[in-house]
Amino acid sequence: MYDNKITVIFKYLTQLKQTISLENKFHILINMAKELIEVDRCTIWRYDATTEELVAKFAHGIDDKLRVPISEGIVGHSFCTKRTIILEDVHACNHFDTHIDCITGYETKNIISIPIINSKNEVMGVFQALNKQSQNHKFHEDDIKLLDLVVLYVGEVFESTILYENLEEKVAQEIQKNKQKDELLYEQAKNAALGDMIGNIAHQWRQPLSAISLMASSIELEKEMGILNVEELPKKMKSIIHQSQYLSNTINTFRDFVKNEKVYKEVDIIDEIHQAIQIIKTVLDDCNIALYKNIDENLKINLNMVSGELQQVIINIVNNARDILIEQNIENPWIKIYLEKKSDNLIISIEDNGGGAPEHIKSRIFEPYFTTKHQSQGTGLGLHICYRIVTESLHGKIYLNNTLNGANFIIELPLENNLV
Repeated sequence: MYDNKITVIFKYLTQLKQTISLENKFHILINMAKELIEVDRCTIWRYDATTEELVAKFAHGIDDKLRVPISEGIVGHSFCTKRTIILEDVHACNHFDTHIDCITGYETKNIISIPIINSKNEVMGVFQALNKQSQNHKFHEDDIKLLDLVVLYVGEVFESTILYENLEEKVAQEIQKNKQKDELLYEQAKNAALGDMIGNIAHQWRQPLSAISLMASSIELEKEMGILNVEELPKKMKSIIHQSQYLSNTINTFRDFVKNEKVYKEVDIIDEIHQAIQIIKTVLDDCNIALYKNIDENLKINLNMVSGELQQVIINIVNNARDILIEQNIENPWIKIYLEKKSDNLIISIEDNGGGAPEHIKSRIFEPYFTTKHQSQGTGLGLHICYRIVTESLHGKIYLNNTLNGANFIIELPLENNLV
């Protein structure tokens, strides 16, 4: 008899070692108990501290999880008293709750109920074995010893489960914290980029505002001196309207840049690049940095994206290149923007002649807060926000290569499933 029990124990212990699933371990243990002490059913009840109930987590013959208040039934009595309860006739016990049998449609005749206690002497649940099938349907002293062995393993798995659940909760909390941190980081990056954008717009507005002011003043002066040429007036007014429209378009671009909502729509890539160039051109001219572009104007590609985001990427990269060229005091500085279609990708490259990035910097260039500039000159968020926009919003790739001239940022945007 004992040889048979040892064989059963060895079989199930082998199964326990072969699985890492905590849920599988519980199923193995109730099957082990069922075969060892030859009962019809076994149930593992787990204590739910939030509701002060015992929940039938793993059981033979029960599909739905039963919930029992800790103040009710044999299971509740065993839990509260921390006592092993053996009943040869459950109906002779005042603690027996017939309600559970009514729910399951099962008739309980005799039962062993053992509290599951952890290493801190805290009750985590209850293990029950129902309806002895051999030895005249009566429990034996050896049944308690064998069941104690099983419950010992159940307690260890319970503690592992709780540790795993606590770890899962902590991981979920950390994920939420990181998500909030990313959102804050994104806002910080956008606010940091606003300074550059406002600076670009201020340069952009300087010339048209001067032109409008000059023409309006000349009209007023000519009128006062009586030399106003009425025939020339429509031409001057048309120029003023044209310059005003230019300012209006700049405001629209700035509004798209600062608004928070992400509205995807059909965007002309050529037009998006031209608008970015229009914003940065004046600043580059003031810094005596030549801007070259190699764009096939006949290339008509519309992509589904958030208007202004690609502009933001181009402006950030160009501003970064501008700062490097000024810092390195490059003679005859230049920035080149290329656009080409390769297979199923649209390739945008932005190259400068600033000498390139050292190898140890290249691998970290898109990290948040990483910057080689002085703290007063940069936040280290510009290129990180470029990376996030390209990879998360545009579903593309961005990387940095060094050329013989300097740094070359490559943006790859997939055309497949992205064409409008």
